[in-house]
Amino acid sequence: MGFHVNDYQFNTWFTKQKETYDIYAPKRYVGGNTFSDADCIRYGKVDSVSEIVFDKKSEYSFKEVLTPITQTLFFFTEDECKEANPPQKGAIIFLRSCDLHALKRLDDMYLKNGPADYYYKRIRDNIKIVLIGCKHTFENCFCVSMGTNISDNYDMSVNIEDEVYQINCKDTAWNSFFM
Repeated sequence: MGFHVNDYQFNTWFTKQKETYDIYAPKRYVGGNTFSDADCIRYGKVDSVSEIVFDKKSEYSFKEVLTPITQTLFFFTEDECKEANPPQKGAIIFLRSCDLHALKRLDDMYLKNGPADYYYKRIRDNIKIVLIGCKHTFENCFCVSMGTNISDNYDMSVNIEDEVYQINCKDTAWNSFFM
């Protein structure tokens, strides 16, 4: 179902979702690039829609959210080996269509290539996807030529046009929030 919402309405949705989810999206890190005077766009936890960078492509992969570089899987003591607890909250990740196709490849690799990876599945089962629409092709993009510019396996999509967010919501629980 489609909706048009403003900043206030979308931020109200954010506040409600943060109770049960961590929200990740492309975010600007001022001075966080390789060169200290340059900004960096990468995936990070966001608290409001104003933190999301819609008009630039992330310089780093969303995979940092799903498969962190370092992660505690086990605790060892003299007497036992204990598995680390899963994350307390699920995650909502704002992805572009090409990234969503990359997520499908990760799912194929970790979940369908032999026995499913237990740790990846534990995280993946608690993730909701928000598709970010692209107004134009970014430099070095090849999604149209590869056919990855079209996606339909998401929970919600968002496009921004003249300070208005155009929302297409497939999640029935979220639909009721925007009505």
